[in-house]
Amino acid sequence: MAGFFITISHQSTATILTVILLKGLLFSLLISFFVTFGFKKSLFTIIKLFPRSFSFGEACVCAEGLIFFMVSFYINIIAHKQSQNERLGSISTTVIQIGLFGLGLICLTSYYFKGILCRTIPFYIFIILSLFILIILPLHVVLQRSPILWIINLFTADRNTVYVFFYWILCCIVATLIVRNQIEDGNKASTIVRKTFHVLAVAVYLPGLLYCCNLLYLASGVVLGIFVGLELLRILKIEPLGPILQDGFHVYSDEKDVGSIALTPIYLLVGCSLPLWIHPDPCDVVDSAGFNLLPLTSGLLTIGIGDAAASAMGKKFGKHKWPGSQKTFEGTIACILSQLIMVFIFNRIGYAAFTPVQIGRIIFGIIFCSYVEAVTDQIDNLVLPFIMYIILI
Repeated sequence: MAGFFITISHQSTATILTVILLKGLLFSLLISFFVTFGFKKSLFTIIKLFPRSFSFGEACVCAEGLIFFMVSFYINIIAHKQSQNERLGSISTTVIQIGLFGLGLICLTSYYFKGILCRTIPFYIFIILSLFILIILPLHVVLQRSPILWIINLFTADRNTVYVFFYWILCCIVATLIVRNQIEDGNKASTIVRKTFHVLAVAVYLPGLLYCCNLLYLASGVVLGIFVGLELLRILKIEPLGPILQDGFHVYSDEKDVGSIALTPIYLLVGCSLPLWIHPDPCDVVDSAGFNLLPLTSGLLTIGIGDAAASAMGKKFGKHKWPGSQKTFEGTIACILSQLIMVFIFNRIGYAAFTPVQIGRIIFGIIFCSYVEAVTDQIDNLVLPFIMYIILI
């Protein structure tokens, strides 16, 4: 019975969305069936290939995300070829989608031929050829220009962009040094140490969102691809990075990382980027100091600020636990207050202005997400940003 309702839900949702997009009834029906059966196939495949890596809820979200990506990829590529849209956001989306699609094919091929590709030299030859055939060449055909030169031009568009880019490099160096020191120490990283990466995520995303939104949008997709590529190196134990990455996974993994995949860092990246990826024309709202900017910071508020504050304060001062949870009331209060302070700072420096009704939504969203953070047994990096975005949008 539950499967029946899930099927009806997927078909109805897909049909409504595609009719709204004016793609026609036949297209809507085809997409609805693809979504339904593709979701089920993806869900079972994820659970089978990566046992214990995902809870059922996380596997469902990832399967839904994969199907949504495939539908969006198809629609966007067809639309881009028909209109040759020159908008920066549209080109960035095309680059991200073709890149991630090609990377997905590379990962699948590596998995099914891991007996051959687990050796260093064959692996790197395969990667170089695959990057050219599956990503660079298709991008050149679709964009009618060199994708590499286009990306370089975007990263050097003006002085602010160059400054932000080198600032990001500095943040990457800091993160690398933190990981190296923890590996050399040899002990498991504490919760507070792991949450330093949440703070670093805020330090990376906030300047990019405020000053170089299009660059941040493209970079978030590129870095997701890099994370997946590094995880592939770790799983296949490819020299020289594979063993180092495995050491990093060993010291930073927690009780939720019991499977073969290191999902927590990927979830952190996706959680911070998700509002930017799903918001219509996200970079068009950044220049307007108003409420529309706040949904884009949903990930930064909930997991960059709130979750980090909850963990740090709960660990240090927490005494009263929520029923059936290891989270504390003190941590939840810190989660709420830290997000409210961040929103207040946004308002005071002129990056957000709210009506009384919007203030009520913000307060409700912060309190509700803080409660979910305290009681959920799922990985909150993936859940909280989406909930907050829905409330604020």
